[in-house]
Amino acid sequence: MQCGTWVRGKFAGIRHAASLLIVAGACSAAAPALAADWPQFRGPQSSGLAVNSAALPANIDREKHVQWQTELPPGHSSPAIVGNKIFLTAVRDGEHLETICLDRASGKILWRVEAPHTSLEKIHGIGSYAQPSPTADAERVVVLFGSSGLYCYDHDGKELWKHAMGPFNDEFGAAASPILVDDRVWKVEGRKEIVVAGMLRICGYDWETGEERWTVRGLSRVNCLTPVVGPDGTLYAAGWSAGGEPGDRISLPPFADFAFQYDTNKNGTLEPSEAAASPALKTRFAQCDRNKDGQITAAEYEEFQMLFDRSENTVVAIRPGPAGDATESHVSWKYQKVVPFCASPLVANDLLFCVKDGGILSCLDAATGQPHKSGRVTGTANYYASPVAGDGKIYLLSQRGTLSVVSSEPSWKVLHSAEFGEETYATPAIVDGRIYLRTSGRLYCFGL
Repeated sequence: MQCGTWVRGKFAGIRHAASLLIVAGACSAAAPALAADWPQFRGPQSSGLAVNSAALPANIDREKHVQWQTELPPGHSSPAIVGNKIFLTAVRDGEHLETICLDRASGKILWRVEAPHTSLEKIHGIGSYAQPSPTADAERVVVLFGSSGLYCYDHDGKELWKHAMGPFNDEFGAAASPILVDDRVWKVEGRKEIVVAGMLRICGYDWETGEERWTVRGLSRVNCLTPVVGPDGTLYAAGWSAGGEPGDRISLPPFADFAFQYDTNKNGTLEPSEAAASPALKTRFAQCDRNKDGQITAAEYEEFQMLFDRSENTVVAIRPGPAGDATESHVSWKYQKVVPFCASPLVANDLLFCVKDGGILSCLDAATGQPHKSGRVTGTANYYASPVAGDGKIYLLSQRGTLSVVSSEPSWKVLHSAEFGEETYATPAIVDGRIYLRTSGRLYCFGL
């Protein structure tokens, strides 16, 4: 068996999901993770669902139900848990890129390994150089540190291989979470597919050849969420970006009209000072300047204009078995009222839960897309951590460190809320009746 890693690329900072690429490593066949492991971002199949049905506490906070807590350097990566070990990445003293291994029972740090780098790329203002989450199996752990590269270690911290990456020529930094090849694909009639949610569309690629098998159009121009597969094989994806709301569209005038008025040096391109006349371009110059030469050409402008025109903020359900352009044939439903930005959707109890920035939680019928309830939870900030669920409870973490625990039912109710006093970007892990929750300064383990 070929050993490799599929890596979800990114279009915006502190995100998971978008394009995919394969990196082959010089190692033996992958050893499967155990059933009671949480081997990657959002756990097995990236579902966000607890491993087994063990009872979980609802009223957790900085003092209640704490089994242990360990101080850590900051980082946005979510924990990967295999066997008796927890793997995380962090940035020590602002520049040292570390992979850290902790003992699952006690929280004791077992080892830490630094990834070398010559320089650090640009990142988002609230980003981190340790944004991608690790992935692990029974023998090894794989981490990504942007332009520093992809690293594979054994469970004792010995480097097995590395692969140079980047440079990532954008303004947000890398936020791609690696995944082991047999752990995150869509299986349809026994055939494996690689599903990619990206710019304006979601696609499926043949596992063996990499050829595109199908596409569904009608997504946002920026996609920051990881798709999720329901128990019946339905694929759910979502995407939101500014200017994609039905009643709040962003549009650009024709290039010739804009350049006639604002191309002051009349060189046929737009420099930053000239593009600043457009609010849509002023803060997105680097995104529009595709070749990063400091100028926006007519072609670059018109492509960006097209992205705004076609962008749709939506949650979409796709039936198994699409082929070719399946936009009309395999979309079961679309929902466009309350669409999340970074927090990936969650399927639990035949329900689809989405949390939008501002703390707006929506519950939809997974089969039909019909809304059951939409309302605010306690944490009203932005949401970069994705929801996870277990024991009839959903755990939501806002950027400001507010935890909201709600019931996983159609008319959900807030069961508990707590303030952790630190920012939170990492998605919690739930394994064997334990909740592993990372803040900007520590990792907590909660349990009854």
